[in-house]
Amino acid sequence: KFKAMAKDGLTLAECQGTLRELQNEKAIVAKMASTPAAGATATPVAAGGAKPDPAVAACRTSLGTAHKEVMEMLTKAKAAGRIDPKEQAAFAEIDKRTGEKFKAMAKDGLTLAECQGTLGELQREKEMVQKMASTPAAGSAALTDPAYVACRKEGAAASDKNRAAIKAAADAKKLTPDEAAKFKASQENIAKIHAANNAAGYTLEKCIALGKVIAEESKNVAEWVK
Repeated sequence: KFKAMAKDGLTLAECQGTLRELQNEKAIVAKMASTPAAGATATPVAAGGAKPDPAVAACRTSLGTAHKEVMEMLTKAKAAGRIDPKEQAAFAEIDKRTGEKFKAMAKDGLTLAECQGTLGELQREKEMVQKMASTPAAGSAALTDPAYVACRKEGAAASDKNRAAIKAAADAKKLTPDEAAKFKASQENIAKIHAANNAAGYTLEKCIALGKVIAEESKNVAEWVK
């Protein structure tokens, strides 16, 4: 139309009509630019390098935070002996796939839908770690194991007997300050071991080891209360 008007001449009416058409084109372009194109990248920008899509930027931030939380939970659970090798391997495989997806999205761009989908996968990873951490690692003694139950009862009974003997000796003025201090230190050590076993998941072997510590205390108590 421009070429035709330049060749044949341009009336005022023709010029005004063409101006209206250009305004319509401008409105269409503005509308198209207001929303990301299908398959848009993680940080779609307007002409001139404008700000990234706020929704995608916020989702990307949430992705980083969520993944950090999951890995911190896993680290703490492993330190407490709540994750066994099989569980660790299963989680590692899932997290590997998530990591590969992160790399692909960083390379090819990230749409809001892709970001939200990956955020959902991280939530499932978080739930997986929570479930693994809720029970002791494989190898921890089952609460119904007769040998384990008997060991715990014997340990508790021996500790109760020692405390009662020390109290009676103290009441009868038969316990020296040094003996009282040694007994207190022994009790604190036993409590510390017990707490560590609870955190990591009690096993029969750990219970037996603690029983030996309590037996040594019983031997000392017998000497102190003579």
